[in-house]
Amino acid sequence: IFDGSSSYVDFGSADALDDVFVGGATVSFWVYLDLDNDPSSNGGFIHKAGNGNQGWQIYVDNYTSSKYKFRFAQKWNNEDLIQEAHVLKSQQWNHIVVTYDASSNSNRASFYLNGEAETFDVLSSSYDASDSTSITSDASQDLEIGRKDTSGTYQNMIMDEISIFSTELTKSQAIALYNNAVPLNATKSAAASNLIG
Repeated sequence: IFDGSSSYVDFGSADALDDVFVGGATVSFWVYLDLDNDPSSNGGFIHKAGNGNQGWQIYVDNYTSSKYKFRFAQKWNNEDLIQEAHVLKSQQWNHIVVTYDASSNSNRASFYLNGEAETFDVLSSSYDASDSTSITSDASQDLEIGRKDTSGTYQNMIMDEISIFSTELTKSQAIALYNNAVPLNATKSAAASNLIG
């Protein structure tokens, strides 16, 4: 349980988690948002981004039409590849899966919410592929849960079944994670191998 003001978890920087999206990886988790009590939104779920100038982040952005914008960001040189979907609701469990391969600046992340593939739009104003020839390494940064980055906004939420896979899961595997995993239950899904975190 994260209180949205000061609580977060620091997992350090294991070698297996460094630049994990190079070659393809997947992040999966359940989250119950209490954003109705956190009007600033823009809080983080999980990141390996230091102060926001390295690595990657998964977070929410502003609230409109009874939903929050879900975002994934990967730092490329001095550019940010940011993708978003305006789909998240508070006061309920959401199962999130993000797959991405940072081996090429033309690749884009895929996003699944509660077992359904979602349209994941690129914010073109934040990213210019011609200036993005390599990712900004996160090897020296810690993996954290509960805030956007080391200087960023904390999140009011409950998280469960947090997993990082060293491969891009297929659509059927992402759906299996949703169908087989249960929030606040110790049952683990066997939908894919290469679980590293």
